[in-house]
Amino acid sequence: MIRSKIVYEDVPKTNSILFILLFVYTATSKSIGFTHFNTQLEGFSIIGDYATWVTWSVPIVQLVIAITFSFAAKDVEGASMNGYYEDSSGTIHQETVDYSEIASLSFVHTHGYY
Repeated sequence: MIRSKIVYEDVPKTNSILFILLFVYTATSKSIGFTHFNTQLEGFSIIGDYATWVTWSVPIVQLVIAITFSFAAKDVEGASMNGYYEDSSGTIHQETVDYSEIASLSFVHTHGYY
């Protein structure tokens, strides 16, 4: 059962922590080099007029994503990872999907377009 714990619990947590570090690092480096980042963005013709706004919003969005990953890294009782779950005896099972429920939630079905 150690292998299942590593694959289904430790690897996703490690990935979340690595993504948190990546997004915090990039947000921090953009904030520290604010003037350089702003100058680079002003060189683009499409976003040149909005360079200051984009320069502020990109690090903020990256920090929000890092915070979201930190919530996802916590253990949630009963949550499954990649369609698998482990029962109380330690046996790993694959979840089944009821595709009729997915079809009933589709845009085409809910808006009456057939």
